[in-house]
Amino acid sequence: MRAWVNHVASTAGESRLWDKGFQFGDWLDPTAPPDKPAQARTDKAIVATAYFVHSADLVVKAAEVLGRKEALEKYRALAAEVRAAFVREYVTASGRMMSDAETAYALAIVFDLLPTPEQRQRAETV
Repeated sequence: MRAWVNHVASTAGESRLWDKGFQFGDWLDPTAPPDKPAQARTDKAIVATAYFVHSADLVVKAAEVLGRKEALEKYRALAAEVRAAFVREYVTASGRMMSDAETAYALAIVFDLLPTPEQRQRAETV
């Protein structure tokens, strides 16, 4: 788990946005043509960066269970950095997502990527 998150962190670099390299993105978007799933409405980097946060959060949970304090602190800090980068890059102050599509809002809600109650409320009503 740590190796995967470390790989993604290396790919994302200092920006903490996973916007480089191959991404599946929202390959199940029903509005995309069946033979061209890359034409999904949600930007691939939103999906990838959301999953980067989620993956780091899973490492934190595993570190808690295993009693690995150093790993817990490292990946908790990484998750916070990626979460902040996600908000800075993809979320407006009012809670609107850069890609105004269901997947973007669902990921932001489920992966707890919206820091304010107002942003969460906005995302839940879009």
